[in-house]
Amino acid sequence: MAVLLIGCGPSISDVNAKVKASIQEEFNKDPFYSEHCSLTDFKASKVNGMILGTAVVSYKGLTNASSPESYQTLVAVKIDGKQIQWEMQPVAVISGKGFSATIN
Repeated sequence: MAVLLIGCGPSISDVNAKVKASIQEEFNKDPFYSEHCSLTDFKASKVNGMILGTAVVSYKGLTNASSPESYQTLVAVKIDGKQIQWEMQPVAVISGKGFSATIN
């Protein structure tokens, strides 16, 4: 997914750090995700004025698996002045739930 970058805003490294922290905060608020999932990586890139993001979610299943599986999902990032909005698509193999937040 991609969303237009409007005007001068935070650097891409600031976007990466803020969105990654915000996604993990949302995971921590959800009982299922806080127990079974963690964000192992988030990477946003600016391509032709748009921001493209990919999150890698590590999932520790309900069984006693020795190592968690990882899944990638798309994250739409929109910057409006100093506000950053993001929306993560559901990771269907984990649960059908998506997440979104606004960072001020």
